Amino acid sequence: MLSRIASFAERCRRSQSLRAAVMFAGGGLGFAVGNIVLAMVLPSEQFGDVALLLALNQFCLTFGTLGMETVLNRHRPPVDWRLGGPVLSAAGLSAAAAAAIATRYYGLSGSVAGILFVLVAASTVNRVGSALFQEQRKVGMALGLLQIHNYTLLLASGAVLLVNERKASLVLGVVAAGYLLTAFWGWWHAHRTLTGQRSAVPAALMLREGLAVVGLNVAVQTLFQFERLAIPKVGDMAMLGTYAVLAAVAGSPYRMIQLGNSFTLLPRMRAAPDAVTARAVIGAELAMAAIVSVVSSGAVLLLAPWIFASLLHGKYVIGPQLLAVAIAIGLVRVWEGFSTTIVAALGDSRGMARMSVLGWLSLAVAGVGVLVGSRDGLVGILCGVLAAWVVLAASGSALAYISFQRRFSN
Repeated sequence: MLSRIASFAERCRRSQSLRAAVMFAGGGLGFAVGNIVLAMVLPSEQFGDVALLLALNQFCLTFGTLGMETVLNRHRPPVDWRLGGPVLSAAGLSAAAAAAIATRYYGLSGSVAGILFVLVAASTVNRVGSALFQEQRKVGMALGLLQIHNYTLLLASGAVLLVNERKASLVLGVVAAGYLLTAFWGWWHAHRTLTGQRSAVPAALMLREGLAVVGLNVAVQTLFQFERLAIPKVGDMAMLGTYAVLAAVAGSPYRMIQLGNSFTLLPRMRAAPDAVTARAVIGAELAMAAIVSVVSSGAVLLLAPWIFASLLHGKYVIGPQLLAVAIAIGLVRVWEGFSTTIVAALGDSRGMARMSVLGWLSLAVAGVGVLVGSRDGLVGILCGVLAAWVVLAASGSALAYISFQRRFSN
């Protein structure tokens, strides 16, 4: 018995995905604490604005990268103007789109839209910079860049308390500044250290694979942010604030697990020389994700009601039904993360395009589910989104199996 425990402990110590999940959890803790503090001190409408703008940022940086984060892991191009030029151009276009959506669709002010422009452009460049270190398996460096917004959000909550400025613009300004600084530093360091022994990738290949990845990433990221984007239209900003608190407390652990596994699984699966090695990697990471998910679920069930009642003093009404649906969504997202990552690592351009189609079909399911479920309030909205995640995870698993068989058919 003791030997089995020791063996399990050693596997945990060696697990790259667990290490990444722990680092993501540290960032997730900063994100959760920052959200809780902001929920306590900001008016509900201003907190809803913060949640909306952060969701727009996550959505726009998904297509703003042009899929380069996955192309880098698949082909390892040199860090020069042939990579930097397209990334900067796409980042600017996605930032302009975000600013236009904020002003024309959600009616936010021009000053807030300007801050959002800087935020989206900087976070997009930063995301590709993180991928440069991801494919080198420099986990600490890559995750430091990728997780910066979680820590700057925590810093922003402190700034709100310090200057007594209860506005969303201050929060977004601090987060944007953090992205700007880390994006500049990450690319400068990558150019100095990751330019040797790399071959240029044909532009047509980068574009073809990048667009396939963009279609998939936009669909999945939209599904991740679907509640935040839809609630202001079928509910109100106060409901969005309630959801943001629920997601920060009950959703963050699963997001960290999903991100940790996807972050390390992609380069490891891409480098697997044969089916035996690939199956061993998948099996080990699945087992680890399952164990951590069970532990996380127990922690959420124990701590979330206390946080809602004691720290937030009942400001946001979140009952057992909402908590149960949030946990279910989190578990299915972990499942979906494996299937998407395997397709991205082992599939060809056609396979990634098919995964993209599945993502958009799942979005259609989410749209119908939200419209139908909105009659039952926030619980119904989340159930509609849960149905979409189940569809994507199940169909993605089938496509991951096909991609695996084709990659190792010989």
